[in-house]
Amino acid sequence: MCKDALEEVEGGDEIVPFMRAGTATSPADTRLFWMGDQNLTYTKFDGMQSAMIGLLNANMSGFTMGHSDIGGYTSSTNPVFPIIRDANLNSRWIEMSAFSDMIMRSHPTNLPDDNLQIYNDVETVQFMAKFVRIHANLLNDYKQQLMQGAYENGTPIIRSLMLNFPDD
Repeated sequence: MCKDALEEVEGGDEIVPFMRAGTATSPADTRLFWMGDQNLTYTKFDGMQSAMIGLLNANMSGFTMGHSDIGGYTSSTNPVFPIIRDANLNSRWIEMSAFSDMIMRSHPTNLPDDNLQIYNDVETVQFMAKFVRIHANLLNDYKQQLMQGAYENGTPIIRSLMLNFPDD
């Protein structure tokens, strides 16, 4: 339905909707996939590492382009098990997103007043700006070529090593 709607809109080819769920036929109809609402942690279970695992697994399944919310989304102020975004997690996620994601998108989280935001202080803004410039510079040639390959033959942007080295 989204694909049909974009075909009816003037300039629809320049709109990039993203989806968080799909079926086996979704890669043919969706331009960008979102890895979902990760916790504000580094873990492989539902944190930053899981965003990268999700991106690699989705790409092995035909979803050629994806991204995650920089810094994660789901937080908790539960005193027994608090999950709060700090500067280090935010910085590591910014770095990962600059190289792995097709768009760099932050999210204020489900508890924005309790978590660091990319605009909270000059240091964080400058760090984000540095990696947005890196991301944009990669887009000029490198990522454009990767996107062309994704469009022409379905080769994912971020690739599991087994795609490039199938005999290893």
